[in-house]
Amino acid sequence: MLPTADTEKLFANGMGLHMVHVVGPFLKQKRKNVFVTQKAIYSQGYAQSFISDFENGKRKADLKLIGVYAKALHMEFYDLLIEVIEVQKSLLDEEIQKLKDLRN
Repeated sequence: MLPTADTEKLFANGMGLHMVHVVGPFLKQKRKNVFVTQKAIYSQGYAQSFISDFENGKRKADLKLIGVYAKALHMEFYDLLIEVIEVQKSLLDEEIQKLKDLRN
């Protein structure tokens, strides 16, 4: 399943894939864990340099790119999207806890 108009609206409102330094490296590791080549990603209409920068945490993801990774990883789009958001959430939770510890 690919992103719907409702999903696009949700992410347009500021929710989602904002942690550039996290999303790309997470998907790179996930790709490598199942032996999917980078070519399987960039052959879907992205420049190799863009994918390389993305996987090194230098470029932002969009829903289409998450869909390309989901297809290459043989995953459902929403399952992968949820995983990406959960990784971001866990890092945000850690940062929040650090701030709370500093406050006390």
